[in-house]
Amino acid sequence: MINLIINRRKLYSLLAFPLALIIVSIPWLSNYSGYRDIDAFTYVNLLDLGMYDESLKYSFSNIISYVKNEWVWGFFVTFLSAIGLSSKFIFFTFIPFLIYFILVRILIFKTNIYYCIFLIHPLLILFNFSQLRLALAISLFFYAYYFFRKNLAVFFILTLICIFMHTSMVLFVSVFYFISILLDRINRIDVKLVSLVLFGFLLAFLTGPFISVILGAIGDNRRSEIYSSNEWNSSYLSSVYWLSLLMVFFVDVYKRKIISFEVAASIVFISLVIISPFFTGGYPYRFLTAVLILIIIAISQLSLKNRILASSLLMISFIQQSITIMHWI
Repeated sequence: MINLIINRRKLYSLLAFPLALIIVSIPWLSNYSGYRDIDAFTYVNLLDLGMYDESLKYSFSNIISYVKNEWVWGFFVTFLSAIGLSSKFIFFTFIPFLIYFILVRILIFKTNIYYCIFLIHPLLILFNFSQLRLALAISLFFYAYYFFRKNLAVFFILTLICIFMHTSMVLFVSVFYFISILLDRINRIDVKLVSLVLFGFLLAFLTGPFISVILGAIGDNRRSEIYSSNEWNSSYLSSVYWLSLLMVFFVDVYKRKIISFEVAASIVFISLVIISPFFTGGYPYRFLTAVLILIIIAISQLSLKNRILASSLLMISFIQQSITIMHWI
């Protein structure tokens, strides 16, 4: 039976390429009002104007500058350009394809193939086609985590690549490490749950009112000004929605007395979004969407009743945002 499951997953893994290709071939953002504002257009201009080449020559002098100025990203896109790929193909097709190829493989490896429907959730579509740097960095990190975690050398190298690709990965890696420590060190399930929620609240503060201070301290004044506003904050209504999903996780964990890394991470980042309307500044939905793949995996790990309930809740937001934000219907 185990061999059958393994062979089935290997067979499904072969579908990662065509599934990713199909996803990136569909113009999901064609009716999205903010389409012209997505980062891909900025990246195209930067590459065409030679700004990445300029940055690689003059913007790196020490280890902090390599992290802050995201050296791997600049090197990667200039390399792709040097081998003949057009800037539009790189940012609108090739990199989104890489992201989705990785995510499909992870989801097939950790769940059943039908969970791949959530890969076209509007939140993920917007994130993976707009926030290309972070989307690629964190998907690569998850790939390293699930496929190379036991090979510490490879895992460490891939993690470093992710950190040098996007500064936010320093935060994500630190959070994931803390969650792992918390799960290992605390035995009582109720204490674990409370600790994870409180950690999510703390993270909301650090990535909300305090984020501009942190970014300003490392000299990133541009993003410091962006994150100091309420532009990217969540609403009280969305907090109620995510609270309902959090309760499903709580009930399942409390009844079964087990909690996986994916469920724990989901609780932390959902808690972040729930409390974020009470803070000024930050980018809560960006952090939540970055780990949405973990939430999907976490849902697949719940008991049947709670799995159906959580999947239904996620599908509700899928349909609602498909209509109101993406205008697919």
